[in-house]
Amino acid sequence: MVDTDWLSPGLDDWSDRSTHPNTDHYVAGAIELDRIIYSNETSSIPIGAGLRYTDVQWTAYGGSGTHSSEDGFRDQPVVWADREIRNSYRQKVPVSFIGLSGHQAIGDLRIRGGIQGDLSLGIRDIDDHFGGPALSDDMDPAPAIGATVAVNYALTQVLRFICPVRSSACFTTAAKWKYGTCWTEPASRGRRMRRGRISRRSRSPWG
Repeated sequence: MVDTDWLSPGLDDWSDRSTHPNTDHYVAGAIELDRIIYSNETSSIPIGAGLRYTDVQWTAYGGSGTHSSEDGFRDQPVVWADREIRNSYRQKVPVSFIGLSGHQAIGDLRIRGGIQGDLSLGIRDIDDHFGGPALSDDMDPAPAIGATVAVNYALTQVLRFICPVRSSACFTTAAKWKYGTCWTEPASRGRRMRRGRISRRSRSPWG
């Protein structure tokens, strides 16, 4: 986990950055309904729509990095013991999507492609720094679009050459940011949040 924060007013570059090992969990699931709108012996074109949900969390143990003091910028080197918990970051991403795809067979060559549009349904992330700040974001819905192309060629009966290409564009959205204090004791996982909210810009992922 690389933890990067932008906490210095008036500066666009990061103020605090640290590197830590370990990932707690990653859970993802999706449901999709497809309908083939055209097909013949060598090609087909289906259209599909569905919902996807991703829940991922990292917990940082030990590590090192650089922080910024109240009066300085990147002026505080930091290091923690290997098993000392420093912060955790969790992101919950519900997404609706619709897509159009197709494939074409030409002898031993198979070509597949598709385009997909996403709409995030309010991304939420929780960033706890034990003994320091607790941050929470609630992002507004935001669109994204992506395209894929894959070429599959049969070299022999058991050997194939496959070359996939993928491109995506993510759009920015406003987020409500809450700032508070996280308890020093990690086991409690307690959080005290101030009511104050500000808007910031954040990106919506496509996946």
